Amino acid sequence: MSNRKINVGIVGCGFVVDYYLDTMFKYKELNLVGVTDIINERSDKVSAHYKVPAFKSAKELIENTQLDILINLTDPHNHFEVTKLAFEHGIHVYSEKPITMDIKEIRGLFDLAKSKGLFLSTAPCNLLSSAAQTLLKAVKDNKIGTPRLAYAEMDDGPVHLMNPEKWKSKMGIHWPIKDEFEVGCTLEHIGYVSSWLIAMFGKVEEITAFSTCLDNHKCPGLVEPIDSPDFSIAILQHSSGVISRVTSGIMAPKDRSLRVVGDKGVLSVEDTWDNYCPVKFEEYTSIKLKAARKTFISKNPIARMIFGLGKKTITPIKRKFSLNPFHNNMEMDFCLGIVDLANAILTNGKPTFDNEFSLHINEVSLHTQYALNKSAVKLGQNKNVERIVIS
Repeated sequence: MSNRKINVGIVGCGFVVDYYLDTMFKYKELNLVGVTDIINERSDKVSAHYKVPAFKSAKELIENTQLDILINLTDPHNHFEVTKLAFEHGIHVYSEKPITMDIKEIRGLFDLAKSKGLFLSTAPCNLLSSAAQTLLKAVKDNKIGTPRLAYAEMDDGPVHLMNPEKWKSKMGIHWPIKDEFEVGCTLEHIGYVSSWLIAMFGKVEEITAFSTCLDNHKCPGLVEPIDSPDFSIAILQHSSGVISRVTSGIMAPKDRSLRVVGDKGVLSVEDTWDNYCPVKFEEYTSIKLKAARKTFISKNPIARMIFGLGKKTITPIKRKFSLNPFHNNMEMDFCLGIVDLANAILTNGKPTFDNEFSLHINEVSLHTQYALNKSAVKLGQNKNVERIVIS
């Protein structure tokens, strides 16, 4: 590979920008050439802190730099126009989730990118973490035999009871409380686990989904009543035949776990947001399964040891990034997807989150978000999503 760097620019300097900039400068492939925000005071503050140029608008940033990748961190309602502008100027895009709030807009951007030979890549990128890659490899290596089911939880806790109006980023930007509640928990969070599931088990061929708003008056006095979903559940039928269930919400206590059930046992990850979370394996045998059903065994530590009940840790796959635990109160490197896209450009390869995969993740999210009651939705629009294979 040459020593050429990939020029990246950021549009949107709100609450999340610090999460990206915390690790961006660790990657030699990336060269941040500028930032901008519709509120220039924000981009000026980021510019001064990180010593990068600030521009007055996305158009000015694009026209005055040699951008390779535009990183779209605007609010979801502005994603479409900003991404479209980048594509019209021949620039690849890495977009925060969702790509847009409308599936027709997403497909329009997909077609535009395809016509220009550009990449449309999307967050979240935790699929590229050590935890995710270790889990995918264990499934591929037949650790649990034939996978049958997967259960994924993406409950982030009742955030409206956690004084979110006081949350600030390193730059002093307030958490966008209104936008977060308006966009809804599904579009904000389901991709953190649906990307893993699609990577392991193939494209989703059918969804049975339910979503609702359990409390439309969160943070009264601060936010007007909003009816966007704060709870959703989706049953996904994958092309491989595996069935997965994803629950997403901001009402139940925090739970970001994922379990994959196979003929030989269960693989589990306690927190899919933690890049380094251990992957655990619980083996099935007739004796163990029967012993686990006996209360006097399952609740007795010595008996559990005798019968071999418990989970073993899978040897983790080491990733090249280096991240200090709990940086900015997160265990996630937000730049993994950007550097993956940059390396694809440098090597004339294909990023993990290529156009088809990015489209499909957002398609699943939107169909789940907008399910007002139980419904089955056939997903026949995107035949080209491939399973990701670990080499």
